[in-house]
Amino acid sequence: MKVCALLVLQLACSSDRAVPEVEQDSSLADTGASRTDAAMPDCGCLGPGYQTLVIRDRSNVPGGMVLGSPGADICGIEVRCGDRVLVGTQAVLHFGEYYRDEPPGDEFLDPEQALDTGEDCAIPPPEGAQPAYVSLGFSGGLVVLFANAGPCGLAGCQITVREADLNDPQPRENPDRWDIAVCLEEGPCLQTSAGEDILDGTATLDCCTCEPW
Repeated sequence: MKVCALLVLQLACSSDRAVPEVEQDSSLADTGASRTDAAMPDCGCLGPGYQTLVIRDRSNVPGGMVLGSPGADICGIEVRCGDRVLVGTQAVLHFGEYYRDEPPGDEFLDPEQALDTGEDCAIPPPEGAQPAYVSLGFSGGLVVLFANAGPCGLAGCQITVREADLNDPQPRENPDRWDIAVCLEEGPCLQTSAGEDILDGTATLDCCTCEPW
């Protein structure tokens, strides 16, 4: 599955940097989204293909910095579909812009950091420990596949995205800012209940409206 195709379409990537392709793991082939031996339920405006979540950084520049890593910092994503709790199965990062002499280290750029619930995302990380989040960079994006979604994809599910913050009771002048959508592999994408940019910290959203992203 070429998840990066969606990222290129939705984020209008103009960078010359290569975005890695992600192939569907054959062990994930027998999922609810791929079963054809049962009658499909009414999924409304969604269908089984809507199992890809896209997070797009919209932080103001030069603000939106947490611990020296630019843009939104995603600790993890938890999806609740009835009594099922899902985490992502594959992820691709398209790192955006940075405004320093050197880009952040590779330890900030591992998209697989988003493939858990993010509940153990210590800010700052313990001394000597790797960051437990992935940084998007300004205007960057993260694509996460939920190949274990049900026959209606993520329709009717509740999505919790945990974004790193400093737990400062005073709002920052330039907080991290991001938005989110649920998409087919190559589009289109539909909005979640957020409807607008999300600022700093954890957000819980409903999937999905029938409004295009």
